[in-house]
Amino acid sequence: MREIVRLTKNVFNLVEILGDIRAIMQEMNQCQKEMQSDFQALIKSDEKETYLTAKQVAILLSVDVKTVRNWKLSGELEPDTIRGRKLYARSKVLKYGHTRFGR
Repeated sequence: MREIVRLTKNVFNLVEILGDIRAIMQEMNQCQKEMQSDFQALIKSDEKETYLTAKQVAILLSVDVKTVRNWKLSGELEPDTIRGRKLYARSKVLKYGHTRFGR
């Protein structure tokens, strides 16, 4: 009889644990959906962004390419790595140029 009571308690404990696991899985699924949505939004925003080489940045801001590289080294203007290449987001370059030169 004691064995049946012990087994019954174990079964109830397992059912409770399974309910907790199910709730955790539902939360994880919701988080995954939210992350996927955020990732899709990030991809869309990157698709709209134009990226420039250091030479293009130099032309846009009317400076020498060495100046752009110095800004990179000093951390003033950080490039992104796109497919293994260091490229500058045009929006960041324009913002930097406006802040630095008022252009």
